[in-house]
Amino acid sequence: MSLPCSDQDYRPRNMKDASLPPGVEHLRCWCGTLCKVKESTNFSDKMDMKFFMCSNYQYDPAPWSYNMPPSPPPLCIWYRWIETEQPEWALREIEERSRRAWQNFHEDERREKEAEERRAAQQEQQRRLEELRRQREEQRQLREEKERRASEA
Repeated sequence: MSLPCSDQDYRPRNMKDASLPPGVEHLRCWCGTLCKVKESTNFSDKMDMKFFMCSNYQYDPAPWSYNMPPSPPPLCIWYRWIETEQPEWALREIEERSRRAWQNFHEDERREKEAEERRAAQQEQQRRLEELRRQREEQRQLREEKERRASEA
């Protein structure tokens, strides 16, 4: 087991209730309250790892505290990891999600590039059509001018 934690870089915020693993004793936190067992659901290096947390933990208040004003003692921030290694399936899940995220990122980039190329091709085609129309209009005007001069002479 790891040392008790109070203010480290990573404190689980997304969690679900879990059962106490076999052979692990139930602990009490700094404020003397019997700890709850939770499981991290964050998509991180701690995904699916179990930990103890104080029943007064500031990120998971008891349901009754929503309706009552806070009272002493202040909410406790104690927690301790029970498991220090992720299960193999969680490692595979993280790897697969990461692979899919990068694949989607590259797919989106490819789609954006193709869309930009299509827009550029359409603009080029439009420019060519405009140029062709302008040339035809000039030829028509020259023909009309020749015909007008021929009819005057």
